[in-house]
Amino acid sequence: MSKKNVLYGVSNFGGDMGGHLRSLKSILQEMAAENKVNIYLVLFSLKTPKEGTYSFPTPHFHIVSNNLSGLRSVRRMRKDLHHLFAQQPFDIIHAFDSNAYYFLKSLSDKRKVPIVLTKCGGNPAPKWKYPSCKHMTLFSVEDLVNFKSQARFQQSNFHLIPNRVKAPVQDQALIAQLKAKYNGGFDFLRISRFARLHEHSLMQSVDLVKYLRAQGIHKRLLILGGVEDEEVYNKVKASLEDGMFLETEEAFCKEASKIIEVADIVIGSGRGLMEAAALGKVLLAPNKNLNLPVLVEEKSFDNLFHHNFSGRTKFDAQYAAENERNLVALASGKDKERFAGFSRQMFADHFDIKNGIPKYLSVYDSAAYERQPDLIGSMAHAIVITKRFLKK
Repeated sequence: MSKKNVLYGVSNFGGDMGGHLRSLKSILQEMAAENKVNIYLVLFSLKTPKEGTYSFPTPHFHIVSNNLSGLRSVRRMRKDLHHLFAQQPFDIIHAFDSNAYYFLKSLSDKRKVPIVLTKCGGNPAPKWKYPSCKHMTLFSVEDLVNFKSQARFQQSNFHLIPNRVKAPVQDQALIAQLKAKYNGGFDFLRISRFARLHEHSLMQSVDLVKYLRAQGIHKRLLILGGVEDEEVYNKVKASLEDGMFLETEEAFCKEASKIIEVADIVIGSGRGLMEAAALGKVLLAPNKNLNLPVLVEEKSFDNLFHHNFSGRTKFDAQYAAENERNLVALASGKDKERFAGFSRQMFADHFDIKNGIPKYLSVYDSAAYERQPDLIGSMAHAIVITKRFLKK
C-alpha cells in the first residue's frame, strides 16, 4: 500500500514555539522515523518568524504569512495557501489547532479531502467559539467530556490520543553550567513562564519548600522560565528565601526540557510534566485550590489526567491532608523509587509518542470526507480569527 500524503497545518499566532508546536514536532519526528506517511507542513503566522525558529522533520515545510492587516491579511493567506498547494494532491489534511483549521477547511472542501482537527489541551473550549469537525483528536479527557456535552459536536468522531512526547535528550554541558552557577543541583525544579496564568502554581512551588522547612526539611528550588509578566516575576522573586532561585537566561530556558536532570523532583504541568515522566522523575503537579502542589501517584492520577495535569485540577480537604503527609514522607527520602516507577509506567501507558503513531494512522485510514455545516460555530470562529488580524 502506498504511503498517504498528509498535509499538517499549525499556527503560531502567539509568536513563539508554544507547547502545541512542540507536540506536533514530536509527532512528526516519530512519523518521519517510522516512514508511514509523506509529510507536508504549513505554518500560519501573523508575521514572518526568525530564521531557524523551527526545525520540523520534512523538506516540505512552508510558512504562510504577510505584512497586511485585518481582512486583507486573512484573504491573502487563504489565497496563498491554495496557490501553494495547487498541484499537490493530499489524502488527509490534519489541522493541529483551530486557527490552522480555519484556513485549511476551505482547502478540504474544495478538494473533497478528509480533514482532522486536533485540540491540544488548554482551557475547555467555550460554547460557540470552537469549530466542529467530523474527525477530532484530543489530548485530554476534559476536552472529550466538554465537546460531547455540546449539541454541535454530536456528529463528530472523537479520538483521545494523549501520547505526544518522547524522552528529551539531556544537555549535560548546560546542566553542568547551571550547577556551577548555583553551587550544586536542586531538589525541586519548576519550568514555567512567569505569567499571570501560572502565578498560583509558581507560588505553590515556593510555598512547598517553605512548608517543608517548617517541618525541619531543607530543600533547594529552581524556577526556570521566561518573563512574560514583570509583576508576576517580581512577586515570586520577593517571596524567595535562601536556597530558592529564579533563572530566566535564554540559554537555559529556550530548550528547558534538556536540563530536567538538574533536579531530583519536577513540579510540572501538561507537556513538561510528561517529558519529566519519560525520564522517570518523581512528579508534582499544580492545582487550583490547594496551597501545595500534588504528588502524582495512584490516588491523584485520574483527577490530574482528566484535566491534562493543569492548574485547573481541584482536590478536596481530605486529599489535601493526605498529600501533605505524602510530600513530607517523600522529602524525607521515603518511597522515592516507587513514585519514580509510577512516573515511568504512566509515561509508557499514556504519553509515549511511539504508542500514539498507530492511533493517528488509524484515524487517517478511517477518515472520510463529509461536509459538516456549522453556521454558528463558523461565524464565531471567523470573528475570533478576524479580531486577531485586526490587532496585528
